[in-house]
Amino acid sequence: MFRKMSDDVRVVKVFRDGTRRVHHDHTVDGEWDTKRKGTDVFGRVIYWMANPELPEEIECVMCGETYTSDDLKELDDMGEHYHREEGCFLCPDCWDNFQRLPLEEQTKIAITNGWKEVQHED
Repeated sequence: MFRKMSDDVRVVKVFRDGTRRVHHDHTVDGEWDTKRKGTDVFGRVIYWMANPELPEEIECVMCGETYTSDDLKELDDMGEHYHREEGCFLCPDCWDNFQRLPLEEQTKIAITNGWKEVQHED
């Protein structure tokens, strides 16, 4: 059983084949979680930095409506679903509409709005 776990931070990991990727990770009792799980599969942390602060206001890329941090907290409290990742925020209404579109239309909208492909760690 562990005693202390740190907050998640941004890390650069290097993998066996030499590729480097930016992920998030944390320490458990002073050791990187990926080290505990096995660096062969999960990579080895070579750099880290604190997560950047969230902006005070964020704008929906589809409708342009502006939301504050308090607005997002209120949406979370009400169970409203929205989409947020680096370079992309969709308010609850636009997110609902977006999810109902066929994949081809979703792709067109994503390209038109300049969304970047983001690598997600499962």
